[in-house]
Amino acid sequence: GMEPRGMPLSVFFTGPAREELTLALGQVAQGARATLPLRADRGLGQPPMDGLLGLMPLTDRDGRLSRVLGVLETLGPVGRAPRRFRTTAPMQAEAASAPRVPRPAPGQRPALRLISGGRA
Repeated sequence: GMEPRGMPLSVFFTGPAREELTLALGQVAQGARATLPLRADRGLGQPPMDGLLGLMPLTDRDGRLSRVLGVLETLGPVGRAPRRFRTTAPMQAEAASAPRVPRPAPGQRPALRLISGGRA
Protein backbone atom coordinates (compact mmCIF):
# COMPACT_ATOMS: atom_id res chain seq x y z
CA GLY A 1 0.00 0.00 0.00
CA MET A 2 0.97 3.62 0.04
CA GLU A 3 2.86 5.25 2.90
CA PRO A 4 0.62 8.13 4.09
CA ARG A 5 3.10 9.57 6.61
CA GLY A 6 3.52 13.28 5.96
CA MET A 7 0.58 13.40 3.54
CA PRO A 8 -2.64 15.30 4.17
CA LEU A 9 -5.62 13.35 5.50
CA SER A 10 -7.49 14.11 2.27
CA VAL A 11 -5.44 11.52 0.32
CA PHE A 12 -7.80 8.85 1.66
CA PHE A 13 -10.90 10.50 0.15
CA THR A 14 -12.55 11.00 -3.22
CA GLY A 15 -12.93 14.56 -4.47
CA PRO A 16 -16.55 15.09 -3.34
CA ALA A 17 -15.85 13.52 0.08
CA ARG A 18 -13.05 16.03 0.69
CA GLU A 19 -15.64 18.79 1.07
CA GLU A 20 -17.35 16.82 3.84
CA LEU A 21 -13.95 16.22 5.47
CA THR A 22 -13.26 19.97 5.39
CA LEU A 23 -16.61 20.65 7.09
CA ALA A 24 -15.87 18.01 9.73
CA LEU A 25 -12.45 19.48 10.48
CA GLY A 26 -14.05 22.91 10.79
CA GLN A 27 -16.44 21.55 13.42
CA VAL A 28 -13.58 19.88 15.29
CA ALA A 29 -11.64 23.17 15.23
CA GLN A 30 -14.58 24.64 17.17
CA GLY A 31 -14.25 21.91 19.83
CA ALA A 32 -16.75 19.31 18.56
CA ARG A 33 -16.18 15.61 17.93
CA ALA A 34 -17.07 14.41 14.44
CA THR A 35 -17.69 11.02 12.85
CA LEU A 36 -17.91 10.27 9.14
CA PRO A 37 -19.29 6.95 7.86
CA LEU A 38 -17.24 5.89 4.84
CA ARG A 39 -17.27 3.46 1.92
CA ALA A 40 -14.58 2.50 -0.58
CA ASP A 41 -16.32 1.21 -3.69
CA ARG A 42 -15.53 -1.99 -5.57
CA GLY A 43 -12.83 -1.82 -8.23
CA LEU A 44 -10.39 -4.11 -10.03
CA GLY A 45 -8.81 -6.12 -7.20
CA GLN A 46 -10.60 -3.91 -4.69
CA PRO A 47 -13.56 -5.40 -2.83
CA PRO A 48 -15.98 -2.94 -1.23
CA MET A 49 -14.82 -1.72 2.16
CA ASP A 50 -16.71 0.20 4.85
CA GLY A 51 -15.12 2.50 7.37
CA LEU A 52 -15.68 5.11 10.03
CA LEU A 53 -13.52 8.18 10.65
CA GLY A 54 -13.58 9.71 14.12
CA LEU A 55 -12.06 13.16 14.68
CA MET A 56 -11.53 14.57 18.17
CA PRO A 57 -9.98 17.86 19.33
CA LEU A 58 -6.87 17.81 21.52
CA THR A 59 -5.85 20.70 23.73
CA ASP A 60 -2.46 21.84 24.94
CA ARG A 61 -1.52 22.59 28.56
CA ASP A 62 -3.20 25.99 28.36
CA GLY A 63 -6.50 24.47 27.22
CA ARG A 64 -6.19 25.73 23.63
CA LEU A 65 -7.16 23.39 20.81
CA SER A 66 -3.86 22.67 19.09
CA ARG A 67 -4.21 19.24 17.43
CA VAL A 68 -6.77 16.78 16.11
CA LEU A 69 -6.77 13.06 16.88
CA GLY A 70 -8.14 10.99 14.04
CA VAL A 71 -9.10 7.32 14.06
CA LEU A 72 -9.91 5.44 10.85
CA GLU A 73 -11.53 2.04 11.32
CA THR A 74 -12.18 -0.17 8.30
CA LEU A 75 -14.15 -3.36 7.81
CA GLY A 76 -13.34 -5.69 4.94
CA PRO A 77 -10.29 -6.73 2.95
CA VAL A 78 -8.09 -3.90 1.72
CA GLY A 79 -7.36 -5.30 -1.73
CA ARG A 80 -5.15 -3.38 -4.13
CA ALA A 81 -3.99 0.08 -3.16
CA PRO A 82 -4.71 2.92 -3.28
CA ARG A 83 -8.17 3.01 -1.70
CA ARG A 84 -10.28 6.16 -1.65
CA PHE A 85 -13.33 6.61 0.56
CA ARG A 86 -16.57 8.48 -0.04
CA THR A 87 -18.99 9.49 2.69
CA THR A 88 -22.17 7.41 3.00
CA ALA A 89 -24.12 9.71 5.32
CA PRO A 90 -23.85 13.26 6.61
CA MET A 91 -21.23 13.99 9.23
CA GLN A 92 -22.32 13.59 12.84
CA ALA A 93 -20.87 16.22 15.18
CA GLU A 94 -21.37 16.57 18.90
CA ALA A 95 -20.02 19.14 21.30
CA ALA A 96 -17.07 17.88 23.29
CA SER A 97 -17.73 17.59 26.99
CA ALA A 98 -15.34 18.82 29.65
CA PRO A 99 -12.55 16.44 30.58
CA ARG A 100 -13.65 13.90 33.19
CA VAL A 101 -10.27 13.67 34.89
CA PRO A 102 -9.03 16.89 36.51
CA ARG A 103 -5.61 18.08 35.47
CA PRO A 104 -2.91 18.07 38.16
CA ALA A 105 -2.31 21.41 39.83
CA PRO A 106 0.90 23.21 38.83
CA GLY A 107 3.80 21.54 40.58
CA GLN A 108 2.02 18.20 41.03
CA ARG A 109 3.13 15.08 39.23
CA PRO A 110 1.02 13.90 36.29
CA ALA A 111 -0.65 10.47 36.36
CA LEU A 112 1.69 9.20 33.62
CA ARG A 113 5.40 9.73 33.40
CA LEU A 114 7.70 9.59 30.39
CA ILE A 115 10.66 7.25 30.71
CA SER A 116 13.46 8.04 28.26
CA GLY A 117 16.56 6.13 27.44
CA GLY A 118 15.80 2.47 27.21
CA ARG A 119 14.58 -0.37 29.34
CA ALA A 120 13.23 -0.22 32.86
